[in-house]
Amino acid sequence: MKRLVVWGLALVGASAMAQPIVVMDGSAADVLYPTAAQAIQDTATGFGDSNLGRPDIANGSELDAAYAVVNNATGDPWLYLVLAGNFETNGNKVEIFFDTRSGGQQQLSANNPPVAGLPRMGPGDEGPGLKFDSGFTADFYISVSAYGLPATIYVDYAELYDPVNAPNPAGYYCGAGFTKCETSGGQLSGGDPGAPLIYCTIDNSNIAGVDGDIVNRPYQYNGGAGVRTGLELAIPLSIIGNPTSNFRICAFINGINHDWVSNQSLAGMFGQAQNLGEPRLVDFTTIAGNQYFTVPVAPVRRGACCTGSGTCSITTPTGCAGTYLGDNTSCDGNPCDQIPAGRCCHQGNCYIRTQAECTAMGGVWYGAGTDCTGCPCPPFGACCLSDTNCVWIDQAGCAGLGGDYAGDYTRCQTNTCLPQVCCISNECFLLRQHICAAQGGTFVAGLTSCAGDPCSPAIQNPHVAGDFQGWNPTSDPMTETFPGSNIWVRSYAGLVPGSPHQFKITNGLPWSDPLHRNFPPANSWVFADAQGTITITYDANVYGDGWAPNINRLPLPASMVPTTWNAPGSYQSQIGGNNWDPNNPNTVMVETPPGSGIYKFEGSGLTPGTYYWKAVCYVSPQGDWFSCSWDSRSVNTANMEFVIGASSDVFRLWCDALTGVVRVEVISNPCANQLLADANCDGQVNAFDIDAFVLALTNPAAWESQYGANCDLMCVADCNQDGELNAFDIDPFVDILTGV
Repeated sequence: MKRLVVWGLALVGASAMAQPIVVMDGSAADVLYPTAAQAIQDTATGFGDSNLGRPDIANGSELDAAYAVVNNATGDPWLYLVLAGNFETNGNKVEIFFDTRSGGQQQLSANNPPVAGLPRMGPGDEGPGLKFDSGFTADFYISVSAYGLPATIYVDYAELYDPVNAPNPAGYYCGAGFTKCETSGGQLSGGDPGAPLIYCTIDNSNIAGVDGDIVNRPYQYNGGAGVRTGLELAIPLSIIGNPTSNFRICAFINGINHDWVSNQSLAGMFGQAQNLGEPRLVDFTTIAGNQYFTVPVAPVRRGACCTGSGTCSITTPTGCAGTYLGDNTSCDGNPCDQIPAGRCCHQGNCYIRTQAECTAMGGVWYGAGTDCTGCPCPPFGACCLSDTNCVWIDQAGCAGLGGDYAGDYTRCQTNTCLPQVCCISNECFLLRQHICAAQGGTFVAGLTSCAGDPCSPAIQNPHVAGDFQGWNPTSDPMTETFPGSNIWVRSYAGLVPGSPHQFKITNGLPWSDPLHRNFPPANSWVFADAQGTITITYDANVYGDGWAPNINRLPLPASMVPTTWNAPGSYQSQIGGNNWDPNNPNTVMVETPPGSGIYKFEGSGLTPGTYYWKAVCYVSPQGDWFSCSWDSRSVNTANMEFVIGASSDVFRLWCDALTGVVRVEVISNPCANQLLADANCDGQVNAFDIDAFVLALTNPAAWESQYGANCDLMCVADCNQDGELNAFDIDPFVDILTGV
């Protein structure tokens, strides 16, 4: 839950200020915005090149260009800012810092309000804290993220600590909003009391700009030029210090938990191929160029000007030789010639045109005075007329042609309409991609035959590909332990003792082969033993033992698995500390019983609800979590869900580190069917419980090893039921034993 965090006095009451005069649609199309960008991206994105072309969601993140302008037409000066590009709707963050006055922080300190990513980017165990370029000292901070379908936008704001300007800085959650087609003028709702008024929306439809080829083309000079859609913000200048001279902005893309900085910043990084990673180690002074841009503070006034001849031009109020129609008015549809203009829909896009102009461009005119607020035009998408014939049209038009509509914003690309392999419940079907998705299947692009059982969950003819052999998927076949065992092994030697390594199981085909398959989706992991060897095991059998996954297991010898495990998740803040902290001392897992390689974290007292977790043993310098979850033993596994029905529920999170599997227990009444004082867990209370009770008091770990599989230590030995096991339980134990 978002909550108010205030370290000082509330900011000025921005809610009373006028609304922005730009159209909040996620673009720099308004005439107020400068024609030339203040910054243009020059680096291929390491966070994925979005190719969906949809205004609402994106499957990658890039910062292509920045357009910023200050305007005071409403009486109060506002900063209008467009960070053009794409913003993946998985919760990745756009971190924006403002240097607007003297003082401030070149390196983020520990004194900032605990808002959004400030604690995670400030100093900590991993490093001294994120450091900006020389000459950039941050004073204010805004963080934006988008998540879900339809996407919801979340905005946070903070003033940064400064001993002179902000000795008691404030931080707020500003509220949630929506993307271009769903937004109400960029308004946010549900923010903290006293939060400053910020407007925000996103248009994710860009498919241009820089691409994701960080291997062959990391440096892409002017790669982001021409992109004018993305994240748009309207910010009262009063909440960023009311700067009176030109000021600077640093913006960059960060990970979901503010914990993995991308290579996307504005200004760019001159071809920095790798993501920067751990934010507490980021030092922009070590990267070529300046990762910030400058915004002129002088208010810009620009709009439509009508002359006596009925012509329209964009100019300033003082430069208009005729009638100035107002700041940010446009010449769309020529408002000066007295010919009515209105909405014209053409190929899913909206324009303001006269009826004649709309007809000439092949559009549909909706009448005089209609506008383009929101997304009023029916979106276009791919329409399959046959397996090889695709046209781009709206859904109604597709139906009129008798076609198969692939969905809004889909594109007619190579093989869009060609049926290809779709795996549904491990069975193979040949379907078009949109039909496969509608049926919950996994689409295998480029594979047009079900020959060879491509949807089998098991990897056929398993090979190893890893960082210890050059990631070659074809060269290293595994050996079956005995015919029919479905367990395959391969060993390697000559590695650095104790060194971490990553690998995949493949089917022996090249990465580019349409029939290529590999497991797990994220790389698996292993540590070299004391002799510098590793043994990779792939178990393709199906198990019904209650542990997940139940197939495609990757067991490891004890010598190749760490013995320190934690259970980070969305519940940790209720136990103590921060959520999703793999180093939280309050959620350390305990080997149960000792020497088994099986680790457990047990807790209770959570608020009823749904929670997520995974078991983590190591976080690499690159930020990879060496973990286990329901899907596999891999880096950055999927999160595993558990549901708490009542605060009294006891939950147990288990990880079998040797087998690479996990399970969850939620026990509504953990002591059901267990007898108090039945210390040997045989279902009876008698003299045979005495030795076991003494063992529980003197060596709980030994008791767990001998009896823990059959009953719960606290349920049978906490005889005074005070939640602790100690000498105060002796007299109650004797009383129960003797029937007193």
